[in-house]
Amino acid sequence: VQTSQEAQLRERIEDRKRIEALTTELTALRERLGAKEELDAEQSRGTAKGRDFEDRVHGLLDEVAMARGDVAHHVGDQAGETRGKKGDTVIELGAAGGPCLAKIAFDPKDSQLTRPKAWEVLNGSLDDRGADYAVLVVATDENVPARTQSLVEYEGNKLIVAVDREDPERNLIEAAYGIARARALAARQDEL
Repeated sequence: VQTSQEAQLRERIEDRKRIEALTTELTALRERLGAKEELDAEQSRGTAKGRDFEDRVHGLLDEVAMARGDVAHHVGDQAGETRGKKGDTVIELGAAGGPCLAKIAFDPKDSQLTRPKAWEVLNGSLDDRGADYAVLVVATDENVPARTQSLVEYEGNKLIVAVDREDPERNLIEAAYGIARARALAARQDEL
């Protein structure tokens, strides 16, 4: 009788050890799954945040372009002339009523860029989209690159404008658009 009781006791002890090991393994799996879900959600939020800002800016640019007889194209996911993707919105001036007279590339950024990186984006927008003028639209004044200012023209074909991240101010977008449009058309006329 005692050997059978001892055997049962040993089996219970072994069962408890197996249950404890399985519980530990299950807890570790839950933690890894939770961490992966958090990482996926964070990456999704980061991408969506930048894309939401880009979409808001494009929506305003589309309205402003339409009012002036221009056409706005959201091309951020498409490779441009040099196979790059800089310049998320391309404005074709005069294209609503005839041939395109000039192009402006707008590139919204929801993060701060260094001045060299900003110039890389602006020059890339000019090259990738075959644009005559490039505008970098940054979310908030804090994201204006060092040693630059909002609504100040650079090199005759570049402009940086800072707008509110959640509700980009239409008047600031229109001001940047107006400067870029006038300069792009003037540059084309000079070429002719």
